[in-house]
Amino acid sequence: MLTRAIELAESAGLLDQAARAHNNLGVRLIVPKAAREHFLRAAELQRQRGEIASEVFSACNAANESLWLGDLAAVEKALPSLRQLPDAAEKPGTMTLRSRGLEFGLLRYQGRLAEAIDEYMAAIRLEPEDTYAYKRVCDCIGGLDPGDRTAVLGQLEESMMRGSGHLHGARDLALAVASRQGLQRALSMVERWRCERPDDPELVEAHADILLEYGQGRTSAGEAIVLLREALARFPSHDDLRLSLARAHSVLLEEGEEMAVWGSILARSPTHVFGLTRLSALHERRGEMAEAREFLEHATHIAPLSHDAWRNLADHMSRSGLPLEAIEVLRQALAHVPESIGLRRYLIDVLIDMGMEAEALAKAREGTGIFPDGAYM
Repeated sequence: MLTRAIELAESAGLLDQAARAHNNLGVRLIVPKAAREHFLRAAELQRQRGEIASEVFSACNAANESLWLGDLAAVEKALPSLRQLPDAAEKPGTMTLRSRGLEFGLLRYQGRLAEAIDEYMAAIRLEPEDTYAYKRVCDCIGGLDPGDRTAVLGQLEESMMRGSGHLHGARDLALAVASRQGLQRALSMVERWRCERPDDPELVEAHADILLEYGQGRTSAGEAIVLLREALARFPSHDDLRLSLARAHSVLLEEGEEMAVWGSILARSPTHVFGLTRLSALHERRGEMAEAREFLEHATHIAPLSHDAWRNLADHMSRSGLPLEAIEVLRQALAHVPESIGLRRYLIDVLIDMGMEAEALAKAREGTGIFPDGAYM
């Protein structure tokens, strides 16, 4: 239980462990105000230890929660110190990118899109292979004139192609362009990249994924399968290509082929939780409920902190007409992740449906102990 871990670590003066626990809890919370408090405390503890990079990470997370809350004054207050911290870090580029990300978010909220783009283009010059900045620029270019939009996209392409080795960020950039500028613009971009780098499997993945995400349904899925099979013949160890291939078979409702692809992925990565979940769904669709349950139980065993794994297993029990088993699954889930608001609410709802109001009330009261600011009032 992270709240107990925090208490123990802070009381024992274990600042590093306490800071990590605060960050882990902040990431899991869906209440921005509560998450911000944990990130701020983590930053304070890391400052005491002189861990500059970690402090920037935590402080930026806290400021991001302020953006979610619409507390622009808090973001503006935090930015001056965040601008100074990266200068003292061993690798300032990434830290500068995080602080610039906050400036970008603030500028976007204020409607100053041209300035936001300038901030992120500066960040790209520092870290040309970090696609986070590329995607944020794509968020803004829709508000530009067509000529300016084309110029900015040209700069993004040029920066991307300067990267060494495989272009791991190509997929993210291609999807961002497709979502904001259309499929044809993204396809022409990726085809240029593939002409320049014909031996890069990341570009095949980008090409296939924009077809699957923004293409013409079954027709585009068929085109993606051809691309992916050819690429896997050349790059058999590239599992991301297999993930795209599994998705393409799913679009075409080719269950047997999809199951075979997931089987090959799990043979290489047996702890792939999403793969286990997807195989479970395919078995359930065939009426093979025992096999479906086995895959989901294995997922909770190998990933006991995964909220999705527990929820999927509880959902399966409910669909199987086993509400008491679903309740037991959710009890076990909360023993592993007591801070999960979603799982706790799920359990409370099922308990009420089953007429077990006393336990439902007890679980709600436990929630108020974890979140005294009112999440379960």
